[in-house]
Amino acid sequence: MSSKPSDANSIFEYWSYPLPTKYKRVTEDVSSLQYKNTRDHGKQQPHYAFGYLSPSSTRLVEGLVGTQESHSCFDDEDDLQANLYCAVCKKKFANPATFTAHQQSDKHKKNLRVSSSKSKAQPSKAGKEKQAALESLKKAQAIMEKDPAVAATVLWNIAKDIARYSDTGLTESVLVDVLDCMRRMESDPSLRGAKGSPASWSVRSLLKTMLDCRLALARLLSTNNKEEAAKQYNLALCNYLGIPKDAVSNSCADHSPLEIYKQTSCIAAAVPRKFAKEEDVAQAIKAMDETASALLAFANEDQDALLWQGIALHMLQHAFALCKGNSSAAYNVILKLISCFKAIGMGYFANECAALIIEHHMSESDAKAQVAFAVMSSILSSDLVRAARLAKKYSNACDEPWTRYMEELIKRRSMLDTAWMCNNAWAEWTRASLELKHNDHDTFAILNDGIDKILSPYKWCFAAI
Repeated sequence: MSSKPSDANSIFEYWSYPLPTKYKRVTEDVSSLQYKNTRDHGKQQPHYAFGYLSPSSTRLVEGLVGTQESHSCFDDEDDLQANLYCAVCKKKFANPATFTAHQQSDKHKKNLRVSSSKSKAQPSKAGKEKQAALESLKKAQAIMEKDPAVAATVLWNIAKDIARYSDTGLTESVLVDVLDCMRRMESDPSLRGAKGSPASWSVRSLLKTMLDCRLALARLLSTNNKEEAAKQYNLALCNYLGIPKDAVSNSCADHSPLEIYKQTSCIAAAVPRKFAKEEDVAQAIKAMDETASALLAFANEDQDALLWQGIALHMLQHAFALCKGNSSAAYNVILKLISCFKAIGMGYFANECAALIIEHHMSESDAKAQVAFAVMSSILSSDLVRAARLAKKYSNACDEPWTRYMEELIKRRSMLDTAWMCNNAWAEWTRASLELKHNDHDTFAILNDGIDKILSPYKWCFAAI
């Protein structure tokens, strides 16, 4: 992960957690097949969590700290002049010696004392704003018990104000107070304020703000308490969907993607919230995406429970999007899962995702290429059972010459049929791929490259014929 987002209110915005570099592994080198998905996933600039440097900042720090050479950081003349200016006395100096002498002078010290006393006597605008927020906080906390609807409204706004001053401890405390008010309103509708009043809370606004509040708290806690942050992420999502808080963890007890998908599909179909508005569906999908990516980023080992919960959440996100008729969003989740499995060294599970593409997403422009890549990489890694199953599933859904050829190739390879490999394999592929070569160059290139690798040990036969 990388550094804190530059926006002061970033904990109240969507975060994207990439897999940490320390967790990425080199996946099995099944071939030089380098199919790259060119779909546009929005290409948003990722927000970076607290406590980590961005890649560019990391390079800068390594450049300054990682070297032991004795040279000045201010090599350029402009940098030198910029650091020989006294802001207190408003004077420039020609060289470091005169600048150092000036800093030791009585005049400079006197100006420094005057400047400091003025700063103390006249609080900054930011200081006044923070003080006003703290005064409002005391008033809101005083009415939490009596009027949680008003207190929650005021505290939620105060949390956003205080977060601007990077006071994480106080921000966390205020968010906890907001959640306390909202839990009481959730359990007792009479506390939600008079209908039409500024502090009135509907069921929808209450659920949405509770989600936003818990997500903000989770982002804040991700700084130094990833375990608690993971709990808050899980609570935020489960409360918003209306499912048991252990539903996701129970669905991934068996570390099998297909079994996890069956379990999460049942959860998605049984979500009690109706989500009548499209914006609520979009928010639920977005919350699942952030929660899944956060848990994957927090995981440390292959068998870490957070790893499998993150995978299960992405599968829940896929099933939920399908239930709500958002096939495009669901397909993007499958592509994320494929990238995730490859990043953690589980390419065989990435290939398994092709079964979901065949079942739900063959209308997508690059779906056929994704399936072809999965089949071919399974063959090249000697996972012939998986390759045969995927090829058969595709043939049943879309009977095409190339899939019938792939089924025959897998069968002959498993039988070690050297004669067929030498005498018939390439000629039959040439015939079977004619239509594919003209209509879908990406898929043809993937398969042709893979078949060339498979048949390369038999090239001595071709030379002899």
